[in-house]
Amino acid sequence: MIKSTLPIIFVVGMTYLSTAQATDEYSFSVTGKLIVNEINKIAFEGHDGNEVIITTTAKSSKSSERAEGLRLINGSGLEDNTGLGISVNTSNGNTQMDEISKRSSRRYTVKIPKGIVLAYEHSTAYGSKVTFTDITNEIEVKTNHSGLILENVTGPMTVSTVHGKIEAVFGSVNQNGPVSIVSSHGLVDISLPSDTKADLKLSSNWGEIYSDMDIAIEKSNNLKSYSSNVVKGTLNGGGVNFSVSSTHGNIYLRKK
Repeated sequence: MIKSTLPIIFVVGMTYLSTAQATDEYSFSVTGKLIVNEINKIAFEGHDGNEVIITTTAKSSKSSERAEGLRLINGSGLEDNTGLGISVNTSNGNTQMDEISKRSSRRYTVKIPKGIVLAYEHSTAYGSKVTFTDITNEIEVKTNHSGLILENVTGPMTVSTVHGKIEAVFGSVNQNGPVSIVSSHGLVDISLPSDTKADLKLSSNWGEIYSDMDIAIEKSNNLKSYSSNVVKGTLNGGGVNFSVSSTHGNIYLRKK
């Protein structure tokens, strides 16, 4: 009897793995700002297409028998209109994406066309690391618990988190708008091209500031105006306003 049941168990296991790795996709056009709210696990990528493309790898999970025949709803009145557990709605020229479940374990990848302003906000403790890759658009980010990783970005940007760390590698620095990067409790590690033109302000109340870049420290009455927690100066003669702050963590500004 034991030998006869082994093949059945193996087949069921293979079927489960196949289902767990199924990938779903949804795409839509956007002309204004793309606002993304409360999606727990997400990665953003820039691409050359004309549409926003959402993909997710569906995870098989045992749903509650009590929920059979019912649909998930939330206090904002949002409904899943994508088939991916995401609500997408357009209002006043802007498009907003929201996750329906506050405890979802799905991870999403969102590809963003060039020229679209991206705004991401997450406030709950269910958030995880968020990545932004190859995005040359303006970025606005505000999170409480999520760590942020930005790869090959340009700005302009306003990026802040309360408890997470921020790591950013700039492909170049757009001179058309300011850059502000803030973490209250985490470290901030920034890599810039050596030829970046910027007016710098680096500040940390309780952490240290480290750099291998040639910063021309601002002077007042022939005295350098920097302290252990604030450094002001310029890179390559000055340029766009570039502000980095961490209340409790260290700041690292390094050559790319």
